[in-house]
Amino acid sequence: MGYFFEELTTALRDYVRRETLLYFAQWLTYHYKNSKGEGPEIYLKREDPNHGSTYKINNAIAQAMIAKWMGWNSILAGTRAVQHEVVIATTFVKLSLDCTIFMQSTDMEKQASNVLLMKHLRAEVESIDGTFKDGSSEAIRALMGNLETKYYLAEKTVGLHPCPSMVWSGSNALGLFHEFINDEDVRLIGVEAAGFELNSGKHAATLTR
Repeated sequence: MGYFFEELTTALRDYVRRETLLYFAQWLTYHYKNSKGEGPEIYLKREDPNHGSTYKINNAIAQAMIAKWMGWNSILAGTRAVQHEVVIATTFVKLSLDCTIFMQSTDMEKQASNVLLMKHLRAEVESIDGTFKDGSSEAIRALMGNLETKYYLAEKTVGLHPCPSMVWSGSNALGLFHEFINDEDVRLIGVEAAGFELNSGKHAATLTR
């Protein structure tokens, strides 16, 4: 297992281009200072310099490498985040894995150029009717009939066990939180984007009732 983490660390450094920048937000810091010049110093953790211009490749490369190490040669994913779909396809090419992505039909029309790019990267893109949860459900259904050969790559930190359900999608926070969990001098605050409760329909919750 030690060799796996060495390989993952190398991929994150040389392929993903981590570690990413910590940027001092000068004007945002100034905005929140009071009349006495007191206030927090605000820093932004920059993930856009990553390969694929998104934090999403951190998740994709790690899960794809786990799948390959465990002997799966085909990956299933259900998503509507086009950046995630593209980095998934890019990652699979690097690791020589087959890839099937379930994507909402209207999103495929809106993102035709990215769908074409994914297909050039040898990803199979399946059109489905519905929302993100329907795409995830289709991917999981396809997995159930092929457990020996296929792996479900979760875009969000929600899905089959052991994927947890946590603050919003969670993937944004997991990488940052991980480094500070055991630091007693750092207080971690996760904010749930629940809006006006689940029954209102005005929320950003990952799961519906």
